[in-house]
Amino acid sequence: MNKSPFKVMTTAALASAVAVPAVVAGAAAPAEAAEVEIQHIAIEDSEGTVWTITMEELADAQFEGDGEVYDLLQDGEIVGVSVEEGEFVSYTALVNAVFDSEDDRTSLEILADISDDEEALVPQDQVDEYKDFGEPVTPMVESVSAINLIQAEVDFSGEGNLDEDVVKTAANYTLTTSDGTDINVENVEWNGDTATLTFESKVENQDTASLTIEPDVLNAEEEVVVEDISFFDATIPEAKSVELVGPNKFKIYFSEPIAEKGTVEVENGIYGITETTVNGNEVTVELSASSLSEGEYSVEVSDFADYAGFDALKETFTLDYEEDTTAPTAELTKATQTEVVVQFDSPVVNDDGETLSEDYFYHSYTSYTPDSVDVSDDGSTYTLDFSSNPLPEGDVDVAVDYDANDSVVQDEWGNELEENIMLNANVVADNEKPSVEDVKVKNEQTVKIYFSENVNENQAEDEDNYVFENGDGEEVDPADLTYTADSQKGEYYVTASFSSNLNGAYTVEVSDIDDTSLAENTIDSVTESFMVDDLTGPNLNEVTATGVDGDNADYVYVNFPEKMATSGEYSVLDKDNYLLADQALPENAKIEVFNDSSQVMITLPTEDDQVVTDQSLTVARVADSSGNASTMLSKTVDIDVESDAQITDVNQTDYKTVEITVDQPLKTVSADGFRVTQTDEEGTTTETLAAVDYEINDDNETVITGTLKADTQIDTDADDYTSLTVDSVEIVGDELVTETGSDVPASDSAFDEVDDEYNPMVAMNDSDEAMISETASGEFTITFTEDVNSSSLAATDFVITDDSGDKLTAGDDYTVSTDGSNEVVFNLEDTGDYSDYSGDLTVSTKEEVTYVYDTAETPNTIVPFEDLEVTVDQAAPETTVDSPDSAVTVDADNYTISGNTEANASVKVYEDTDGDGELDADETTVVQTVDADENGDYSASVSLDEGVDNEFLVTATDDSGNEGSAVNVPTITEDSTAATFSSSSISGDNTTITVTFDEEVYGEADQTEALASGDFTVTASETGGAESVTVSSVSHEVGTSSATLTIDTTNVDSDDTITVDVDADSVYDVAGNVTADDETTIVTAN
Repeated sequence: MNKSPFKVMTTAALASAVAVPAVVAGAAAPAEAAEVEIQHIAIEDSEGTVWTITMEELADAQFEGDGEVYDLLQDGEIVGVSVEEGEFVSYTALVNAVFDSEDDRTSLEILADISDDEEALVPQDQVDEYKDFGEPVTPMVESVSAINLIQAEVDFSGEGNLDEDVVKTAANYTLTTSDGTDINVENVEWNGDTATLTFESKVENQDTASLTIEPDVLNAEEEVVVEDISFFDATIPEAKSVELVGPNKFKIYFSEPIAEKGTVEVENGIYGITETTVNGNEVTVELSASSLSEGEYSVEVSDFADYAGFDALKETFTLDYEEDTTAPTAELTKATQTEVVVQFDSPVVNDDGETLSEDYFYHSYTSYTPDSVDVSDDGSTYTLDFSSNPLPEGDVDVAVDYDANDSVVQDEWGNELEENIMLNANVVADNEKPSVEDVKVKNEQTVKIYFSENVNENQAEDEDNYVFENGDGEEVDPADLTYTADSQKGEYYVTASFSSNLNGAYTVEVSDIDDTSLAENTIDSVTESFMVDDLTGPNLNEVTATGVDGDNADYVYVNFPEKMATSGEYSVLDKDNYLLADQALPENAKIEVFNDSSQVMITLPTEDDQVVTDQSLTVARVADSSGNASTMLSKTVDIDVESDAQITDVNQTDYKTVEITVDQPLKTVSADGFRVTQTDEEGTTTETLAAVDYEINDDNETVITGTLKADTQIDTDADDYTSLTVDSVEIVGDELVTETGSDVPASDSAFDEVDDEYNPMVAMNDSDEAMISETASGEFTITFTEDVNSSSLAATDFVITDDSGDKLTAGDDYTVSTDGSNEVVFNLEDTGDYSDYSGDLTVSTKEEVTYVYDTAETPNTIVPFEDLEVTVDQAAPETTVDSPDSAVTVDADNYTISGNTEANASVKVYEDTDGDGELDADETTVVQTVDADENGDYSASVSLDEGVDNEFLVTATDDSGNEGSAVNVPTITEDSTAATFSSSSISGDNTTITVTFDEEVYGEADQTEALASGDFTVTASETGGAESVTVSSVSHEVGTSSATLTIDTTNVDSDDTITVDVDADSVYDVAGNVTADDETTIVTAN
């Protein structure tokens, strides 16, 4: 820290010294007659950071009297004055020059004079460290020091710009001791400017080490390595205090972490101790008694040792035992959309003494409980997984249910919660991609890859998401991948285990891994390098030997477990390192290396008459390619006769590919070397392979990937498939060659235990289109190439979007089911937001499918697909009745009802027995069913009941099974009875006769004309005969039942009987029935 030797002036004095006049309106006035103008003032704060401000900022701060700049002026020290950009005059030099001046020069003139003096200027390397006020400070590591043999302290500057979560991530630090041993960090404690690191194992006393800090900690581009950290511990540990933490527990606090347990006695051993647990510098002691009486108890502590082996001196403490009667409290220490951490102030359980289950926590609604709960070892920290019920963005209430399942939350003292604890979380959506933070080598067969956050476990353990390569660019496959998510430590890593030792430089490419947030952010593909030092010699117990008795020479193939040294004392090419049948190899024996120096071939000329098979070979001490010699001085192995290569495993991996495993390494593999038999509906076919590729695996087996010829490929037609695998595979003689150069004979029998590793695919129809279709209203199916099953979480394997691009919610908006057939059924739920949706849906799977799989013994999940489209129709058809368009009366046995509805819909005509115009539950009689044409037009002929009103209803059901509402058909009255007179009367003057029929009548069958005079014949009769009466006119309104006839009264006498007859084909009712010509009515003249 570059402190000024003394504080020479206040900022006010500076303004005066450089001729800055009184500040007006918050701004600095220009200097008087100045040869130079001050541009910046450099001020050093209390932490040693030098900030630059302008004269205007200085004047404003003095005028205002508060603010950040004002605080800096009050607490800081001026160290420089700038008159040119990037060049500062030392403030001490300026003040000294002002004080030493004996003439009348102004301060600015003096400043101008000394600004050219190199000795008066602040060194440039210091100026380069100056920062404009308000500029973020780049965090730096100020120092790293060992506290003891298992802890170190990292002191940061610029700590205000550090991310606490990143600083506290243990994976961001690695300690390397002087012998190259890496020690991981177990825990990081942060107090605001210092991180205390606790290591997984100790450093040897008086050793030195280096600490590597990952770039993310300091927001830097490169890691920071602090060298020469001295670990020296000559301090005896000290027991500092004791604290009661439970009814039968107390803690002992030491001055440093404890490595070895000592002795604890309470009241000279009167009270027994059940368990003593060491955690760093804390020792938790559990008494055998469940509780003690209130009072003071003596606690004697002795023989606890630190990591340097020093025993703590015996100490005696007084333990104040006072019952805690305060109910537990809780706070949120972390809250994302899928993970919440609840920290209680003490361990809590339910009243059965069990840690709290998922039922004790929820957010927003009581039904939104976590999927799982992870409890810390001390029972006070609960990490909640809300993946299935994620928290929304914004302010969210997270509740601790005080009496879930009628079992109350309580601490170890039995203090119970009396009500729910409501904790507020401000949740921000995670849209940040995960990243690889570090790759650490644990040993020669174990590598850990650390992620920046929790990631998808299945993807993290999927070997397809990693490519490991050695320095030669050859892929190296791990034997196992295990993902660990330790939310308590903030560590998320996958452990890659290899079946053989690694050695040298490697890279790993990581891709296609999502985080566990709702957004499922995918990692950017990244390649990281790491170095594995080979420190272990070869294990001679793993050496094998195979002999071949040839015609021209004999051969011994010696297989080593790793790459071997080919020069030096322990070279595998040194003939002195072998004995054949306890005899030295002959002088003309030749040794060559193969398979990247992991195999040697010893060639023996036949003239030596050596028979190598069934002999022994002794291998002396040899070294691996890193120079590590075997720990065994020698190993004698039997020289085995080369066995015939055999097929040990066959897997059908897709419809045209088989994976064949042969039990030994082969040098030559051809497609003609394998014969495949396949049976389908057309019969049985046997063919060799079309093409092959192969590799030697870690078990020294040959794994062949074979492409089937067309005749032996699996039929992918969903309707016709009969087999999911080929029947068998066998070796064809003399087409394959072993690594010793021997031809492989034909198989004794075909290998027929072919495993189904064929992942079901979406089936294609004859038009090569994916088989997806709507099967019912709100239901559609996808057909696969084989039978499939699923779990209750199957819906989560799929991503469905509507025609607006909105995503449907699995389980709420849709469900997925299977019945063991080759169809997967999707149902839009009645309770979801898409219960009445009609339109296009786009269906895809997630990149990795988990819950839909075939029926194989080891199930294979379906092949992922994307963007299959299906149209769903949940809209009921709308139906009209066009004929009759109103109530109608007809004289007919049948009537044709016609109208329009959805194209090709099924139309049903029901009897409306109660005539209320609604289809009641008991009205089930369908009198006619017809199909609408492609335009939606329909016609349905129905039978009519004679002489009554016929009431009907029409419904339409579309191809998706949606049935529309019943539509009322106007009343159809069947009438086959002609109109008859119901009454008649004559006027007082006998000039008009009014006749009335029993229904509405018309003068023509087409119901267009009124009755006329020619429709009636009238006669008047008295004793002696009848005379014709002329009808001069008829008054009648079309469609009414009454008509008034005006007659000529010439032939009408008082008391005559007047008869009115209907003429033939003259009077018609609404149904077209014609009144008979013998219909009459009689009136008496007045």
